[in-house]
Amino acid sequence: MARDDNMIAGLRRERAVYAARGDDERVSQVDEQLAHYGYTPEHAEDDGPQGRTSADPGKKTAAKKAVAPPRPKG
Repeated sequence: MARDDNMIAGLRRERAVYAARGDDERVSQVDEQLAHYGYTPEHAEDDGPQGRTSADPGKKTAAKKAVAPPRPKG
């Protein structure tokens, strides 16, 4: 079952790219494959490509320290 979930996730990302490009023919082909794997959309698909992870906009990250380049010997 996990393999089907991975396939569906990949097809959804692929579909979002084709939809953003306006390639309706390819979107319908991907929709056929999604239906083959038993996927039925629960909400609008026009929210763009989804990556594997997403950054939390409210989360603060530690600032990187600036390191001076080494001085030339001489």
